[in-house]
Amino acid sequence: MPQDRLTGAIANEFGKETAAKIAKLLGAKKVSINSNEVQYKGKRMVIKCAHLKNFYIGVTLKMLKRIDLIIAAFENEDGGFDLYELRPSIFESNIRIGHHKHIGLVRKIVFVDKGKFIKSLNFRNK
Repeated sequence: MPQDRLTGAIANEFGKETAAKIAKLLGAKKVSINSNEVQYKGKRMVIKCAHLKNFYIGVTLKMLKRIDLIIAAFENEDGGFDLYELRPSIFESNIRIGHHKHIGLVRKIVFVDKGKFIKSLNFRNK
C-alpha cells in the first residue's frame, strides 16, 4: 500500500521514537535533533527502523557520506527488534532509489546476508 502524508508522518514518528529507545539501550549518544544519527563506540551511525512487514531501510544519499555505519532495526512478530549493522559502501552498492530521489532504499535481506547481526531487543513491554 502506498504511503500518503498521514501514514508517512506516522511512520516517521515510529522511526524516531523507536530509534531513540534503541540508542538509549545501546548507550549511544544522539548527535542530531533532525535525524536518528548517533555516536556509538567512536563511530557516527544512523539508526533506521522498519515495521514488521516493511522490508526496506531508507537513508538519504547525503547522510551516507557522513556516517560510518547504518544500524537497521527490523520489527519481529513479538514486538521486539533484530538489529543489524551495515557499512555505507555495501548499502550504496545495493541501493534502489525511491520515489523521493534523495533517498536510497536497501532490502532487509542485504542487512541479513552482508551485514552483521548485533542483537535482539524487546522493550515494548518495559
